[in-house]
Amino acid sequence: MSSELSLEEIAARLSCMEKEVSNFRKEFTDWVSKKKREEKPMSPYFKNGGPFSDKSDVQQAINDLLEKLNIKGPAISAEELQQQMHQAGLEGNEFSQGIIRMREE
Repeated sequence: MSSELSLEEIAARLSCMEKEVSNFRKEFTDWVSKKKREEKPMSPYFKNGGPFSDKSDVQQAINDLLEKLNIKGPAISAEELQQQMHQAGLEGNEFSQGIIRMREE
């Protein structure tokens, strides 16, 4: 018995392997498609599995929100806000008093 394979035997084995690879590729592609359909869409801000898994995602979401609301510049303290409102003639404003009360709680 010879250990050498004829060209016909090699071609037959190669053909068999190609069929197996083709079947595997189809099954795998179908499986991936099914998994993609089953996945629940997540917010682009929470890429790592949950809303607090990566604080940079949360910070980006906040920055995007502030930009959409056209809020620019650094945050100011309640006292600074109250002073600016006073300068604008908004004495005793309920809004600023509420901020001060919440801050003191």
